[in-house]
Amino acid sequence: MGLRARLSQNGLPVSLGIDWGPVLLLRNQSGPSGIAGDPVNIASKISEDLGESGKIYVTSRAARHLQGLSSERNFSVKISGLLLTGIVF
Repeated sequence: MGLRARLSQNGLPVSLGIDWGPVLLLRNQSGPSGIAGDPVNIASKISEDLGESGKIYVTSRAARHLQGLSSERNFSVKISGLLLTGIVF
């Protein structure tokens, strides 16, 4: 059984957003570390705004770097004045 099916079966359905670009890694010696930047924000926004449970949303700029992708459907959405396009699995 795949990861998405197991999460859903256990009552933890999720949607994921994936984008590509430079990020800032925040390291903290005494606590949790973090990650920040436009790709993080965009991935989060498409996941939240388009987030159909069990789906993965990959922006067009991320999809260009991934080989062998076949989409179930395309998406196009305007969020905070930005037109974001990509594919949905």
